[in-house]
Amino acid sequence: MDYKATKGTDLPVSLEFAKVHLRVDHTDDDDYITSLINAAADYCSTYTQRALLTTNVVAICDSFQKTLELPLSPCQSVESVIYRDSYRDWE
Repeated sequence: MDYKATKGTDLPVSLEFAKVHLRVDHTDDDDYITSLINAAADYCSTYTQRALLTTNVVAICDSFQKTLELPLSPCQSVESVIYRDSYRDWE
């Protein structure tokens, strides 16, 4: 199964919370701290194979099966399931 995941723009930890924890009271390093928060979230998500933030996933399977194993968990909702019969595409 191939899949493409697109996560939302929210941070798992707010910049303000991280700055309080780091005892940073200026804005000079806001971009750097934000990039560290994103890097940590990406690492944790990859390591645990769990989506830490709301993420849109498009999964493409090469065959139709009785069950479909989702590539990331937890799943909040399924928007749609589309079946395309490649044998009928030529008609």
